[in-house]
Amino acid sequence: MDKPETLKILAILRIAYPNFYRTMDADEYNDTVLLWCDLFKDDSFALVSAAVKTLIVTDEKGYPPHIGAVKTTMAKLTEPPTLTEMEAWNLVRTKLSAYATHEDFLELPEVIRRAVGSASQLCQWAQMDRESLPVIMSNFMRSYKTVVTEQRERGRIPKDVQALMASKTLNMLPDGDN
Repeated sequence: MDKPETLKILAILRIAYPNFYRTMDADEYNDTVLLWCDLFKDDSFALVSAAVKTLIVTDEKGYPPHIGAVKTTMAKLTEPPTLTEMEAWNLVRTKLSAYATHEDFLELPEVIRRAVGSASQLCQWAQMDRESLPVIMSNFMRSYKTVVTEQRERGRIPKDVQALMASKTLNMLPDGDN
């Protein structure tokens, strides 16, 4: 989103929440514009606008949405639905057999593979007695929920910050590994 589009979004917010913006001076407003420009530079005007409008029509408190709320709403509007913990567990359970293989593990969606941990973990679960399944299921579901949350949060980090994180990660590798 560019500066003219950012100004349109902020104009919508000023109209929807006149009391909030009434006391804002020109310098504060310019700083707000710069911040919104920076944090929404990789996002489309249509998506930001849809998120802002959604937040305005669902607002019950009378406060304008903050950047984090807009980003969260944008994610809700665009992220594909994720499996529930039980749906994910049911997929894992279909792979639990005495003949569980590395290929069975690779057939699972990536987010579920991360929650399981490894193909060998899947094989170990397959070999455990059935009385252990409720404990395994509970631990898996907790891990799956954590992985889904981390994936969502990571996806919401601005691209320039992600690039910085990736470069810092590369710089932390021992010499010869990067």
